[in-house]
Amino acid sequence: MVEAVQRFSDFWNKGYLSDKKSHAISQEDSMQLFAQGKAAMKLDGTWALASDIKPNFEIGFAPFPSWKPDGQPVIPLGVGGGLTINAKSKYKDQVAELLSYFFHKEVVEAMAKHGIPEPINSDYSNMDLKPNVASALNLITGAAAKGETGYVAWSYGSPSVVEVLESEFASVYLKKTTPEKWLEKLQKLKEKDIKDNALYNLSNY
Repeated sequence: MVEAVQRFSDFWNKGYLSDKKSHAISQEDSMQLFAQGKAAMKLDGTWALASDIKPNFEIGFAPFPSWKPDGQPVIPLGVGGGLTINAKSKYKDQVAELLSYFFHKEVVEAMAKHGIPEPINSDYSNMDLKPNVASALNLITGAAAKGETGYVAWSYGSPSVVEVLESEFASVYLKKTTPEKWLEKLQKLKEKDIKDNALYNLSNY
């Protein structure tokens, strides 16, 4: 974790990320700048494909560059959650029926139209998708077939951690604190949430 935070800080301070201005613009504003042709490119996920913004220029897509000098560009497939059944559930069959619904052809296509490729190995070539959506999803599935994808896993913090996770992260790359001290603070906040029984109870899910 320390290495990852330090690398981000180093890259920001070298001007690799938004010319050292990444802390001064919102997600919504960055999308507007891109749509107006005032930004050359935008790092984003498939969720951006669902946006109602319609630029008057053609959009292209490319894999995310490697953070290693000798690395190859890859498409990081996000692992933000999973469809699972609690072994202690009294309603396993009903849950299984619901989860199976997600893989019906019409549901997969409806999700794909909003830029949500689930499951990732679906065939999107015969779906009625917007050109930008089709281009992006075909790029992803093509890369996956060739083994040119990686994975990024999202983790969920406790309430107090989430509260400061993004709002205070700029203090690291603005060098008001160090990665070690910042992460130490998050650790203490997490321990406090555990002590205060503030974690989400998953026992019934």
